Amino acid sequence: MAVRELPFPQKFHQSMAAWMVNKGMILGHLPEDLNADETASVLKIAASLFSTLGSLTPFIITGGKAKAEKVKQALAPFNELSDLVGVNLPQKVTDTGPYMVMVIYGDELGSKDIVERFDLFIKFAPSVANLGLRLNFQNMGIFIFPLVIFFDAQKYAKRAPKILVRGWRQLFWKKITLRAGTVNVGEKKIEWAEMKGISKSAATAWQKLGVKGAFSKFEPDDLHLVTQLATQLMKEDLRSPK
Repeated sequence: MAVRELPFPQKFHQSMAAWMVNKGMILGHLPEDLNADETASVLKIAASLFSTLGSLTPFIITGGKAKAEKVKQALAPFNELSDLVGVNLPQKVTDTGPYMVMVIYGDELGSKDIVERFDLFIKFAPSVANLGLRLNFQNMGIFIFPLVIFFDAQKYAKRAPKILVRGWRQLFWKKITLRAGTVNVGEKKIEWAEMKGISKSAATAWQKLGVKGAFSKFEPDDLHLVTQLATQLMKEDLRSPK
């Protein structure tokens, strides 16, 4: 049995989808083990836990059918390369601009396979960036945040360093930045690839000003909430009649 098919990882996966929606992301697809009734149940439980972060929004794309179809097409390649993918397309200029989060469960993948996906994320990113805000008739670029999640601490210890050392890419001419993060669920540990160049200096300056989350989109508080929701969903399953 695959790790993600086990009870807690399965509920963690559903909880990650709810967290992404709560952050204002459009999902490329719903978790395959969620039907309409279960989706409503997950959102209802999540709303009580995520109330301090904001209101949950439905799993829909706003802006009409034409935009929805464009987003669906742009996210299609990422669906094949990740377990979950979400994109945030701001309606106004923000500190970070458009960004994507790709969830990859790394327990059953080699570090080489994971890192090779980073190159493909960059390859397909322009089609998503073109859906965002434009300045002087050009898109504003996009930030890409692959989030590699492990439930096995030993596999995390072996693979995470190899992932992180190649987890920072910045293509100025394409306005694309990729920064990978790794998550050890059991030990509640999150690490992000080291930034380089001007971005590292900018991040340091923003932190001094109290601006957080510009160069990382999943922090210990987020992991705590997702884990809490997954635990609650497991309890609800135990209470539900079989």
